[in-house]
Amino acid sequence: MNTLDNNRFFVAILLYGALAASTFYTLNGKVRVVVLILLGGLTFKTWLAREREKLDASEDSERARSSEEP
Repeated sequence: MNTLDNNRFFVAILLYGALAASTFYTLNGKVRVVVLILLGGLTFKTWLAREREKLDASEDSERARSSEEP
């Protein structure tokens, strides 16, 4: 994972936070709860995708190291 991916992830999380704050202060009742749950799910999905990319990258580097060894 490079720094561009990390920056994109943190920007996405900050934007989700800004949307959640905006939702909290502008909506009320059941609509607020539904939108906050939706944003939480999207945030979780974004985090999960990042973790999977990190795992895939580490597996690829291990595979490359093991194929280089005699």
